[in-house]
Amino acid sequence: MKNEHRLLHRIALLLIFIMTSALAARADTVKGNVTDDTGEPLIGVTVMVVGVPGGIVTDLDGNYAINVANPKKAELRFTYVVMENQTIKVNSPSEINVVMKSAVSSLE
Repeated sequence: MKNEHRLLHRIALLLIFIMTSALAARADTVKGNVTDDTGEPLIGVTVMVVGVPGGIVTDLDGNYAINVANPKKAELRFTYVVMENQTIKVNSPSEINVVMKSAVSSLE
């Protein structure tokens, strides 16, 4: 009886460990499109998860797809030359489209 109880306890702990590990390793893909304020797609915008090394860049049509380990707490940072950087909370949507604004008020 004591050994059966100990075995059930170990199995329960193993199941909890497996479930916790699976949840921690789960990553969601966030995708979207990045344009300028005229609606033109921006090629080569850097998209990164704040606090995580690395990132990706947008393709020829301004599209991106990035894996986010914890979407409820994650923020994405969008950076591009001569555009204002943007940081957007993910909050678990699977698609985030971004319109970047020029950092230059006027060109002379």
